Amino acid sequence: MKKAYIDTNVLVSRFLPGRKKFERDLEVSKGILGRFAAGTHMGVISDLTLLEFAGVCQKVVTYDTERMRGMAGRDLEKYVLEEGERTYKDTLPKILALPSIKLVTSRRLDLGDMLAKSARVTRETFGTVIPRRGP
Repeated sequence: MKKAYIDTNVLVSRFLPGRKKFERDLEVSKGILGRFAAGTHMGVISDLTLLEFAGVCQKVVTYDTERMRGMAGRDLEKYVLEEGERTYKDTLPKILALPSIKLVTSRRLDLGDMLAKSARVTRETFGTVIPRRGP
């Protein structure tokens, strides 16, 4: 059985559809993931890919400008962090339930620690980050 590394963009286009940028890649990602379902390939996902996917989940939240209208400061920060985490937690079981998928973790990397550090850095720099508006 052939092994193939699954990059973050495949996960994003498959599990976070709805954005025009991601829609055009949806069919391609379904085809890639279909090879694993067919048993012709073993998909390999790293913990670093999952960390990057968590960051994308957070960023996608900022596209919802209607919900964020009127929010500022700590309220906006809290909303983005909580909704990004919720999206990640809702999506992760679907990713790990894919057939013929193997999660490879780094022995030196504590994913929980990395996520906590990422959230801390986001909180510390949030005032300098301008949420993206529109597609």
